[in-house]
Amino acid sequence: MTIQLSDLIPGAMNCMQNVARVKPGEEVLIVTDTTADRDVTEAYKIAAEIAGGRVSVLAVKSAGAGASSDEITRNALYGLWPNVAFHALSGADLCVNVTAFTDIHGMFGTGASYYGLKSTMDVWERYKTRMLSVVITNKEGLASDWATYPERLLRYLGHKAHEHLLKAAGPDTARALVRATDPQGTDISLEGFTMVTKSGLDSQEARPFYAFGTEVVGMKPLPTAEGVIVSTSIHTGWVPEMKMTVKGGRAIRIEGGGEVGVLWTKDFEKGRAAVSEGRIAIFGDHPGPGVNWFEELMFGVHPKAFRIGHKYRWEGSDAFGAWNGGTRRSGTLHFGFGGGKDEWYRHRDLEVFFPTLTINGETIIENGRLKILDDPEVREEAAKYGDPDYLLTEKWIPEMPPRD
Repeated sequence: MTIQLSDLIPGAMNCMQNVARVKPGEEVLIVTDTTADRDVTEAYKIAAEIAGGRVSVLAVKSAGAGASSDEITRNALYGLWPNVAFHALSGADLCVNVTAFTDIHGMFGTGASYYGLKSTMDVWERYKTRMLSVVITNKEGLASDWATYPERLLRYLGHKAHEHLLKAAGPDTARALVRATDPQGTDISLEGFTMVTKSGLDSQEARPFYAFGTEVVGMKPLPTAEGVIVSTSIHTGWVPEMKMTVKGGRAIRIEGGGEVGVLWTKDFEKGRAAVSEGRIAIFGDHPGPGVNWFEELMFGVHPKAFRIGHKYRWEGSDAFGAWNGGTRRSGTLHFGFGGGKDEWYRHRDLEVFFPTLTINGETIIENGRLKILDDPEVREEAAKYGDPDYLLTEKWIPEMPPRD
């Protein structure tokens, strides 16, 4: 059945009313691009207007049109917005990003010096502009229960996932022993991490950053990791099986991965001298130069997030959004490698979908199932919103191994 614009409104309303909390009279800027779905943009616009916002829409030229997975990473995910878009952002109360140009990696990574930013809080502190990153950018997602999932319940799941992880880690996360395995062959261990996310369950304050369609738990590993990661998926698409060897917190060798494996290996070599001192992106700087540092270990919490696949291959933002949704599904684990800043800023991700993650021997994820989803306390909370069996069951489970 064809998805109509009207099918997209309930999900978009959940976003604008319950996540962004648009207030009457607020100036809302929606930044889209020339490859983004116009009906999806229109749905978010209508929802923001119903909530009382004064909405402007700015379409920037896509840097991902016709691009391969690696090109989307390089040109869009940490690409720069035009100056006109940044200036428009500075005059808005809320900026809604529905493009593959990500504010975290582009604005605060590649673009920090370009925009004159000194910290990830600068946009808020200078202009009082709240920023909303929209993960659900395809019709299939916005018309589904992924988009209409009770926001309060999703935030509660994020809170419980953070609570479980931190309880397992103990009082000093710098000494926590972490191990991740997966049936494809991943087996990597490390000692110590810092948190890059936190629970926002009880916060009623205006938040500088929001995200719609996602709740995640993220760690920045200390440079102690040893082992291998085996994956057929990066954030922007499928790759032939890639095996990455990690030693001393760095990726030291890539085997397989097709063209992506070759390009990453070459870029790791070219970026050997890239420094990250003063890097303001959320993963911060590193103890030495290079763009191959293991800087992110993150897992999704949303039971209804799903991957559409390659239906929109070569279509820029739609291609990215259709694939990346799978990384936000509860129990999906991804590993980020990067370093450098400004023009040498890099951040690349690999995903595994059936991981087992333990911290100090406590199981956080088991064979791709987030353990807190089976907690009686969580089921009791979910029952306030509907059938807990439905609300806490994953909508999408990929085949094994995950394929193109």
